[in-house]
Amino acid sequence: MTDIQAKYQKLAAEYAKLRAQVPILKKAVVDEQNSNEELKESLKSKELTVRKYEQEIDSLSFRNQQLASRVGVLQDDLNDAGKNKKHKKGTPDPPARESSVIGEELQSKIEENARLHKQVYEADAEYKERVNVLQDRLSQLESEASRHANVLKEAQLSSQRQIDKLTDDCVQLKLQLQKYQRDAKDAVSMAQSLEHELHTTQVELGSELVKAKSTILNKVAFDDTEDAALNSLNLPCYDRKHQMQTREVVHQVKTIVKDLVQFYSNYYTYCEQRVGNIQSDEDVNQKLGCHLHENLSVLKPIEYAFNNFCDSVHEDALTTLETAKGIRDFAGAFHQLAIYSSKLLPYQLLSLEAESAMSACTASLEAKNSDLSQSLRQADAALNKVDSYLQLLAAPSDIDSQIPRSSHNAILSNMSDALSSFHDSLKELSKQFNAKVSLEHQLPTASHKLKVTDECIVAALINLTGTARKLTTFFSGNLEFFCCPVACSSLGCRVLPSGPIIHPAVEGFRQQSAEYMSLINSPCSESVPYQCAIQNRKTIYSSTESRESLAQQVTNLQEKLSQAEQDKEHWRLESQLLQMRLEKETQKANDLMKKFEGGDGCHSVSVTNNQVPGGPPDASILGEIERSGDIADDADGRESLIREHYTQRIADITTKLQMADSKAVHFHAECRALHRRLRLLEQEQQTGRGEASQSMQTIAQLKDELQTTTKSYEGQLSMMSEHLANMNEKLTTQKDEIDALKYQAQNSAKPTKRGIGKLVR
Repeated sequence: MTDIQAKYQKLAAEYAKLRAQVPILKKAVVDEQNSNEELKESLKSKELTVRKYEQEIDSLSFRNQQLASRVGVLQDDLNDAGKNKKHKKGTPDPPARESSVIGEELQSKIEENARLHKQVYEADAEYKERVNVLQDRLSQLESEASRHANVLKEAQLSSQRQIDKLTDDCVQLKLQLQKYQRDAKDAVSMAQSLEHELHTTQVELGSELVKAKSTILNKVAFDDTEDAALNSLNLPCYDRKHQMQTREVVHQVKTIVKDLVQFYSNYYTYCEQRVGNIQSDEDVNQKLGCHLHENLSVLKPIEYAFNNFCDSVHEDALTTLETAKGIRDFAGAFHQLAIYSSKLLPYQLLSLEAESAMSACTASLEAKNSDLSQSLRQADAALNKVDSYLQLLAAPSDIDSQIPRSSHNAILSNMSDALSSFHDSLKELSKQFNAKVSLEHQLPTASHKLKVTDECIVAALINLTGTARKLTTFFSGNLEFFCCPVACSSLGCRVLPSGPIIHPAVEGFRQQSAEYMSLINSPCSESVPYQCAIQNRKTIYSSTESRESLAQQVTNLQEKLSQAEQDKEHWRLESQLLQMRLEKETQKANDLMKKFEGGDGCHSVSVTNNQVPGGPPDASILGEIERSGDIADDADGRESLIREHYTQRIADITTKLQMADSKAVHFHAECRALHRRLRLLEQEQQTGRGEASQSMQTIAQLKDELQTTTKSYEGQLSMMSEHLANMNEKLTTQKDEIDALKYQAQNSAKPTKRGIGKLVR
């Protein structure tokens, strides 16, 4: 550990040194950049001067050209004048005088031109020299700036690498430290527990042996007054007046909670109507309206849960935070309200932003919308704060609660403060909404329906604020009663001064005991005598045995019935065939009688029969007449075919009927087996549902424990990080102070040495 700490201190010192060097390098780079900018500005000014000089040179050269042309003209004039002078010697001197004036003027211009040429040359040389110097300096400064930038970049990279390395080392060291601390704590706790167990085991065994012997001698089957955990399962003796006051207080809160739910429902309902009347972002308003329409599904469980809690508070049972299981259901329903409010908040803010973005919205109305958004956030935060403390109040009723009893009074006090802040936030929300509505109703786009809805919302907010004030006043007024310890005792021992030690399952045990005692005291119902029950059992067994014989008889009767149905169908078909034959014979007899009565028809028939005794039938005007011998043969063949066909059909139908009966019996047996299996599966399903609910409760408990552990670990890590950062800052400050002191010591030592040297001299 010492090596790791030394290494860490060394790395921290190097990091502080690099951190101190970084501002110097940054300052140098900034200075070079500033000087570079100044040089660029001076270079631009010099370039402007050069361009100015170039323009002057151009103008001077143009002027020189003009002067040269003029000098040439004057020279030509002078030459002409000289020639004329030779021819005219007797003329006066005015041209000579004029030429002397022109010559002097020319001489002055030539001198001026030479002087200007010299100045231009000197200026050009000076400019080139300065440009070269500035370019050299600029290149030097650029190289220095690039070098400084590279140095700064390398320093930043190296410092970043060292920071990353130090961070990784710090994380690893923290992990190792936590691991070592856990191992050390586990080892120490294990050693202490083992030592304590080793030390107390013999004493406990001896004392338990003596107690067991005395208990056995005194015929005591079970003694639970010595163990506080077991003694907490006993019904305590309590102050009945205190319990009656508790019941009265809870019933007073019931009315306030009912009003709170009602006014919250009115507020959300009117907000839904207002959203429908506003012509802004349709998607946001539609979603907000859908969510606001679901307010009853969130608010009604709160009232229902608190009513159940009020019904569970009786005068004959002590009610504390440990035994009041109904608070958990109420806290869960209230938590759903907090979640619902948090879900509505983003849509409400978006709706207000959409109203502010409308063209009809003024600047003052937009400011009021912003204030209303802030009030909505504060109201949601206050509601979540109340929900948090309500969850803490409901936690002691859980068997596995880890909240100490000493924290209950602090939780109740914080709950009172949270209710006060909740009332203040609702009051501010009502104030801001009233101001917004006052400005909004002045706009020409505000409809009458919107104004009525806004007035309803204002009234709902006022009622909601008044209910919150009642709840805050009631809770703060009864805070002393809530925090005072309950005077009660249990079997064999007194309770602690902080209040009774009562297990959350005591109320359930009390109800079960009361139900059991009432069941014992209730008169027994008339039962069947033993001999009659034995006789009924024998009758049931004999009925079961005779069931098989009856089933066999049913099978035989079904076979006989199928045979009788076959015979019935057979004779029915026979009767139908005979009836058909009778009808045909009667028809034929009638036809023959008609033919014989006709005369001619009979003669032709007799002649035909005499001529062709075995020929085919004769076709005449009256129809076709067949021979009587063939008629009987054809009828018998047709009847035999019909009989065989229907007999085969009856046999097939009978076979199908028997198969259907057997299938029905088989399906009936399968249905009974499936019914029994279904009942078993339903029982297993109920058992599985119970196990699943228990598993879900266990999972929820584990999740809560995980969240608690995660929050505690995150808090410890944040504290360690802050402590480490503070230590680094302290080390840096101390190092700076040490360096400053060293520098001061060196500066103070130099004058001292100089004074000593002078004295020696």
